[in-house]
Amino acid sequence: MISENVKNLVTNQTILDSSLIPLTVRVTPSQRDFIDQVGEDYGRSRQEILSVFVQDGIHALEQIEAEKAKDESNFPVQYITPGESKNTVTTSYYLLNTNKRNDPRSTSLMISKGIAAAFYSPWKEGIEKIRDGDYVFLFENKKGIIAYGIATGKYKSMDYDGNKDVCNYIQLNCFKVLKKPLTAEKIRKTLGYNMVFSRTLFPITSNQENLLKELGEKES
Repeated sequence: MISENVKNLVTNQTILDSSLIPLTVRVTPSQRDFIDQVGEDYGRSRQEILSVFVQDGIHALEQIEAEKAKDESNFPVQYITPGESKNTVTTSYYLLNTNKRNDPRSTSLMISKGIAAAFYSPWKEGIEKIRDGDYVFLFENKKGIIAYGIATGKYKSMDYDGNKDVCNYIQLNCFKVLKKPLTAEKIRKTLGYNMVFSRTLFPITSNQENLLKELGEKES
């Protein structure tokens, strides 16, 4: 399916955003030749062509992430059955992206209130599987883990931007804000595996103790 951006590219419609910033991109010789050929055929600059390619790539990845968010409800969750002690339930560990790329206010909201939150469907539903006693690490894009705490109670909903119940959140006890964030590179090194940091909620399935130790050292 041909995107609207590509259609606009070949029909001389305006495609450039006035807020563009400079960015250096390296391409292969064949890719350069293709871009120049498109520019010659349709009277477009390299900047216009690359802007369209980037926009379409971002849109495709956003669609993939939206589909992944729908699957987040399939993560294994430990439930407490009648007569079962909460202490017998395995603690889960989650990395929560604070959504700063889409809404810078969301990070400040979580830090000021000491909560883990997600906004709008299908992303907000991920909060529903965080249980009392689980660890949640708040991850801010381009910085890393900026704070963490232990979930307490059950998740709740609240209004946001005038929209009713579009934010699900859970309070974090023992909430700690790091003076210096733990970077994505350091998180990978500490855990020993890659993580999808752009995902709203990502389970940390092994080496959690290493992460807690690393964060404890950053506080000292």
